[in-house]
Amino acid sequence: YLDPNDIVQWVGVENAYVLIFVVAIAGGFTTFNVIPYHLLLISLAVGGMNPFILGPLAAAGVTLGDTTSYFVGWQGRVILPDGATKWFDRIFRTGKDRPKLFMFLFFLYSTFMPTSNDLLTIPAGIARVPFWRVMAPLLLGNIIFDTALAYFSLNIKFARIVLSIISTVPNKLFYC
Repeated sequence: YLDPNDIVQWVGVENAYVLIFVVAIAGGFTTFNVIPYHLLLISLAVGGMNPFILGPLAAAGVTLGDTTSYFVGWQGRVILPDGATKWFDRIFRTGKDRPKLFMFLFFLYSTFMPTSNDLLTIPAGIARVPFWRVMAPLLLGNIIFDTALAYFSLNIKFARIVLSIISTVPNKLFYC
């Protein structure tokens, strides 16, 4: 078990902010979030880091990483059969006809769903939805979600219990 305070001391305060940004970028690069940057975010918050700096840095990092998924979808449209592109054309028309609703739904998703943004960014890229109509609401929603996660984990003793359980699982798996 590594205490979050020990992690922050070992990494250093300035380096911890850089670390969450870089790990969040990697989390956004990977399709369907193989890299759990949320665990690092919680650890750093419980370790005493400022959640109002951690949240926006993590959100900016993961949104930057999610741009790759958007562009994969954009380029991947070429290999789709015609029947599939018709479905994505409907998404595009909906986004064009009701841009505020479309952006609001993206914002709600990233604010309340702790799942991968790739579920939205890849289809949006395929549908050719304008980049900023996808990424701006995702960034704002990610800022709210990540900041709230960092803030509430700082104020809930339960976070320490969860982190202690999570950090001992790999040790039990590998050192049986």
